[in-house]
Amino acid sequence: MRVGGVPKKKITAKTIKLMQEEFNTQIENIHLGFGPAIRQCCYEVGADFKDFFPEEFLIKRNERFYLDLIGLNKKQALDLGVKESNISDCGICTSCRNREFFSYRKEGNACGRMISVIMLK
Repeated sequence: MRVGGVPKKKITAKTIKLMQEEFNTQIENIHLGFGPAIRQCCYEVGADFKDFFPEEFLIKRNERFYLDLIGLNKKQALDLGVKESNISDCGICTSCRNREFFSYRKEGNACGRMISVIMLK
């Protein structure tokens, strides 16, 4: 399935295109905020991720791969024309700061849950 020429798995790009198509959202009015999330410092993935994500977002350290999800999603937004000044990032890694935030990657099924909010105005 494609929405506005964006492949299915590019969730951020797909969402922006869908907002433009369904709600006539103007790209200059889109603001993105990245909250606490697992970051490239801790989001270890398998080498097979090279088949699904651009290499620029896979960081190799000590023969292991780490995925930069925030960078990936930010690039999708920038590529569609979202202004960099309209993108904010708190920079918090939920795995590094696990005493303050839940991390499924670190705690497994026993962890609590967080919520994300999207608003159309």
